[in-house]
Amino acid sequence: ELFFGGPDGIIHFFHDDIIENPHAPPVVLTSFSKFNRQVQLTSPIWILENLNLTYQDRVFAFEFSALDFSDPKKNRYQYKLDGFDQSWAEVASDRRIATYTNLDAGSYVFRVKAANNDGVWNEEGTSIRIAITPPWWDTVWFNLLSLFIFLLLALAVLKYIQKLRFEVKERKTAENALRESKSLLTSFTQALPDISFIFDEEGKYIKVFATQTELLVADPERMEGSNLSDMLPAETASKLLNVIQQTISTNLPTTFDYQLETRSGKRWFQGRTSPMKTKIDGKHAVVWISFDITNRKKSEEKVRQLSQFQESIIDNANIWLNVLDENSNVVIWNKAAEKISGYSREEVIGGNEIFLWTYPDENYRNEITQKAAEIMEGDEVRDFETIITCKDGSRKTISWYSRNVHDDNHKSIGSIALGIDITERKQAENALIN
Repeated sequence: ELFFGGPDGIIHFFHDDIIENPHAPPVVLTSFSKFNRQVQLTSPIWILENLNLTYQDRVFAFEFSALDFSDPKKNRYQYKLDGFDQSWAEVASDRRIATYTNLDAGSYVFRVKAANNDGVWNEEGTSIRIAITPPWWDTVWFNLLSLFIFLLLALAVLKYIQKLRFEVKERKTAENALRESKSLLTSFTQALPDISFIFDEEGKYIKVFATQTELLVADPERMEGSNLSDMLPAETASKLLNVIQQTISTNLPTTFDYQLETRSGKRWFQGRTSPMKTKIDGKHAVVWISFDITNRKKSEEKVRQLSQFQESIIDNANIWLNVLDENSNVVIWNKAAEKISGYSREEVIGGNEIFLWTYPDENYRNEITQKAAEIMEGDEVRDFETIITCKDGSRKTISWYSRNVHDDNHKSIGSIALGIDITERKQAENALIN
């Protein structure tokens, strides 16, 4: 038995009468604040199970307390925000507040538990679910609208490119037909091309013919009798002289494109050299026929730039995009489709096996194929959700927007599909429901 003296007398007790506090303290949320100002909610914070916030609530905090008053200064607390914190944060009784800033839109669960003065923890604690809505420009409907506008733009660009390619092809066909119809000297005299020359083996202008003298570098009279090096820059003259000498040494025609600074400005030409059977002044000679292809080059450059623009748009879209031809073979497969599915464009382009890979279950594949066919009778599918199997075996939920593509005769020539990975959203919705 222990005895202690004090101002009020003697205190005595047995050592075995000293026991620890076994009470696991209940813990409750006592207040909620935004931007360091307490907020009055529709119900007391300690009875709420769900709390809805917006992206504008960038700074918010919870205050909490343990309902154990044996020695409240020694109470301890641990809190954690599921979906953000990786581990529990522990604080003393003088710091009973948890503050969070700049959280991404999504679903979270704030949990807090407490221990009494003897370190007995209430492991269950208390919790509240938090849903943070995104800004309007980061919502699914806005992304779909943006994709729809992008799709219309891509289709317009595609048709314009096809038109330019057709014009270039028609011009090339006309030029080939014109060149093939010319025979040696008879054709040369009957229908002269834009400009024509006869050169000897040393690059001397023997004869100059021109239906459009503005395509020459100088007057025909001045050019005849001069060498290439007298009329053209050294580098250009050297290249053209090599073509002449190659034509003579191989005894074969040569066709090539080149650019010159003419009297009407820089122009592109397609040249064709043919060896002559007879010599001129004891020297080998060639006939050089040139066609002005400046407009064709400009058209080809526009096609190239537009093609690069189209490919850049398709590849950098952060939404799954694929295009099928009339036989359901994949002809376009962008980077987002590669990232989401795990299948590269080299594996997918040119075939339709991707549908077997991403929907390996035959019954499920037939089910969604039938549903999609029924919906596509209207030429368009919106918000059609399917579950795909990725290359790594994982499963993802995709929301589809698809549209048939028609030619000028309204005949279906394929389809374009846009997919958004909504797996995380679905998981968050299921978590809130459960």
